[in-house]
Amino acid sequence: MGPIPVGAAIDSGEAYVGGSGPKGMIDDFTALGDTVNITARLASVAAAGELLISVRAAEAARRPIDDCERRSLDIRGRQKSVEVVAVRP
Repeated sequence: MGPIPVGAAIDSGEAYVGGSGPKGMIDDFTALGDTVNITARLASVAAAGELLISVRAAEAARRPIDDCERRSLDIRGRQKSVEVVAVRP
């Protein structure tokens, strides 16, 4: 069996996370916020085997990005493009 052909994404920022369910029991866990939406949109356009990292997430992680491919992506729900770097294995 070979690799699974999926892409992934990372963004950084504030999100609201928590569980919900009947009293005393958590049957669902969710995350909400602009960061969550951006990450989901970036992941949906990432090619198989590709990791898209927002520039702000790369900078927050202090990851060198000079040698990475940079892109400016227009994603649904955003007025401004999102600057990303693409990382491939």
